[in-house]
Amino acid sequence: MMRDQEPLAFIGRRLGVYEVLGLLGAGGMGEVYRARDTKLGRDVAIKILPRAFTSDPDRVTRFEREARLLASLNHPHIGAIYGFEDAGGVPALVLELIEGVTLADRLRRGALPIAEALAVARQIADALDAAHERGIVHRDLKPANVKVTADGVVKVLDFGLAKALAPDPASVAGEDLSASPTMTLGDTQEGAIFGTPAYMSPEQARGKAVDKRTDIWSFGCVLYELLTGRHAFPGETASDIVAAILGRQPDWSVLPAATPETVRRLLDRCLDKDPKRRLRDIGDARAEIEDAVTSTTELATPIPGSDRGTGRTRLSRSRSVFRWIAAGMLGVAVGGLGVWSAWRRAPAMAPPVRFAIHAEGLFSGPVGWVLALAPDGQALVYVGRGEAGNQLFRRSMDRLEAVPIPGTEGALNPFFSPDGRWVGFSADGAIKKVALAGGSPVRVAELTDARFADAINGSADATWGADDTIVWGSSRSELMQVAAAGGRPRQLTTLDDEAGETNHWGAEWLPGAKALLFTANRIGANERERQIALYTPETGKHRVLLEGLHPLYSPSGHIVFGRAGSSTVWAVPFDLARLELVGPPVPVLDGVRLSAWNASQIDIGADGSLAYVPGAAEPLEGRLVWREREGRSEPAMPQLLGGVQTYRLSPDGRRLAVTLGHAGQDQVWVYDLGGQRQPVKLTTSGSQFQLCWTPDGERVAFGARAAGPLNLSWIAADGSSLAPKRLIESALDQTPWSFSPDAGWLLFAERHPESGEDLWLLPLEGSREPQVWLRTEHNEAAAAFSPDGRWVAYVSDQYGEAEVFVRPFAEAGAPMPVSRGGGHSPLWARDQSELYFLSGENLMAVGLTPAGDRLSLALPETVFSGDFVSSTGRASDLIYDVAPDGRFLMIQRSEERETSEIVIVKNWSEELRRLAPRAR
Repeated sequence: MMRDQEPLAFIGRRLGVYEVLGLLGAGGMGEVYRARDTKLGRDVAIKILPRAFTSDPDRVTRFEREARLLASLNHPHIGAIYGFEDAGGVPALVLELIEGVTLADRLRRGALPIAEALAVARQIADALDAAHERGIVHRDLKPANVKVTADGVVKVLDFGLAKALAPDPASVAGEDLSASPTMTLGDTQEGAIFGTPAYMSPEQARGKAVDKRTDIWSFGCVLYELLTGRHAFPGETASDIVAAILGRQPDWSVLPAATPETVRRLLDRCLDKDPKRRLRDIGDARAEIEDAVTSTTELATPIPGSDRGTGRTRLSRSRSVFRWIAAGMLGVAVGGLGVWSAWRRAPAMAPPVRFAIHAEGLFSGPVGWVLALAPDGQALVYVGRGEAGNQLFRRSMDRLEAVPIPGTEGALNPFFSPDGRWVGFSADGAIKKVALAGGSPVRVAELTDARFADAINGSADATWGADDTIVWGSSRSELMQVAAAGGRPRQLTTLDDEAGETNHWGAEWLPGAKALLFTANRIGANERERQIALYTPETGKHRVLLEGLHPLYSPSGHIVFGRAGSSTVWAVPFDLARLELVGPPVPVLDGVRLSAWNASQIDIGADGSLAYVPGAAEPLEGRLVWREREGRSEPAMPQLLGGVQTYRLSPDGRRLAVTLGHAGQDQVWVYDLGGQRQPVKLTTSGSQFQLCWTPDGERVAFGARAAGPLNLSWIAADGSSLAPKRLIESALDQTPWSFSPDAGWLLFAERHPESGEDLWLLPLEGSREPQVWLRTEHNEAAAAFSPDGRWVAYVSDQYGEAEVFVRPFAEAGAPMPVSRGGGHSPLWARDQSELYFLSGENLMAVGLTPAGDRLSLALPETVFSGDFVSSTGRASDLIYDVAPDGRFLMIQRSEERETSEIVIVKNWSEELRRLAPRAR
């Protein structure tokens, strides 16, 4: 494919894995096409670079180096660079495809309203600030390089490409400056020019070295144009424009009369021709714009058009001084009136204030707390996606950007210390804490006892009390307590066996550490809700208060909580002195992402502020689809699934066994995927977990719990049995994983208090006496026989985090690692050519080649990533399957679940008192 072809000649062709679909635009920086990423199943933008670019090998090398730096920019207002392709001699950048209009297109209709212009400018400044902090300068900021999406989100494009694409100074002699609206004559050395004339800084126009202050000048030009609909420095030719930049001032008289004074001063500082006197930090520009947007007292005054030496600035300052004097006099008068009024009546409470903040990469798994609000409500910590996976991010309410907290990779369940100086979290099988002032995380307590930690990921929620102790629980334990300084943990609560309690979790210290709220799971035939219980240290006992989960205490005097299978938040008045409920529970908030599992996305500060993630309740709701390797998908069933816990395809791929339900009522159903038969409900009581089919497809095995431990059971798949048959009587929890192809063995996991989760074999003929297959000091689960029965794939945390391994079935030989950097849910291709597993948001595949008594494993490759549910947060859950024809059965996430917003409500306590008053 030759670069001198017409632009339309690329349409329909492929560049690597990208199929070119159509032309989006062209300019001096190259042609831009819409393309389809056939590997990941997403649309991207492909920028075909100019032919002159490819003729200089040094330039190509320098560009690749610069592009790697640009690709490190990860910001909501910066168009992302995905990669660099060179297919058949055609160099191309792979970019984020942003749907929307450019500011240049929008400005053809005239100036923007002041509020809209400032909103756009603030987002541009936000993008520039993030890039400048990384040492990256745009060099060609202009309306054509800024897009606005339909929902008002600004994206700055072509960040840093001016430097990346610029030729060496030696190659610029004789080039025509007017060859393109974007003029290119070298890099940053003296005598070189790069940029678009109307937005060039004076030093840029003179060919001098430039830094971030040239972006500040261009920003001022763009803001002026947004407000006026005109160029700050107009001219008929490039030479006229450059002359205006070097020798004239903008026409200040055309600014709208209502332009805030702070914005006028900002423009003056951004467009100062002397870079030493120009605004030095774009972050200051962002702050000025925010002040202008939020201010309600500033009077807008037009600035007469004049140069700096004519008194324009002095006039602005004198008016500003006059307003300060007037405001001060008015303040004295109002203050005196306020004192007089205070004698007559109490002041009105401040009304609630709601706003949303953007949390890029917000963790959306259903297991694990994802946010914590500081006690004073002035900061938020949340779990987001960092470079190495989950990481904690801190967002101060007086800042626009969240910053990662070093050393918190792999973290879940953040919680603040009572003084707000520390943040605790769970990671690497431990409870940790890190000082917000800086420093490395400190391990407080190990989560090694199988009773007190989730088997594979070591995740546990926690709360930090005023007595400087930390209490935590998980989906498999009682509550544990340890000193915040570290030490030996001790068991705090005791399960009530008579009430059918299986675990305590979701703890919340009450003020003064006088008592503790938590969630108690109670499994029984008629169980409908989890229970909110109250533990008092003085008695060492707990009592149930009401049905619900995720209890939080509000300083308004309420317990705030959720209910399984619902996105509604409830509140009930609570007397802190008597530790009693003093009113009925009432719904107070809808549309909050809650989970019946060990997870919640809501928190309340000691100041009465609220933070929550909006969304629906259950994480595994969505559309069940067939997904092909190429990324195409189609519905597998006409109906939506709700309350799905796990599902498995029958050996012939025609039926689906699935557990559906909530809160201890998870029942097994079998669906005919061809739609020829009605669904069959196999169980009617208790709760069922994990499913696997017998090789002949006649039975479904699962772990069943009525009251007490989870034991192995199976039942006829056609619904002919009246009740499941228990396979083993045991006092320990057991889950089935895989039948051997000859139906001679059932491989299952058993949780032991000392050794953790081990893999066992149950012979299906003869005495049916279980025997250990794999017992180590680590946890092993999610095991699967290979189609020929010679190998077993499984998940182990022997390296600290969940990874996939393969062992020979005979004598449980030496393990062979499969995944790298985390993996879970292994499944075999039906022809045994590949082994699949999940890692992050990716479905991975490892090629397999038999080599005598060994199995040769290729390196893992990504099959696809995207909008499917890739994890419940527990490495032992299987939430996808592989059909005999090689298609993948997966749950496609509901669109409304994808959110990167966190809603903040200030003064929420006052609203609670109104919505849930105490009983009189």
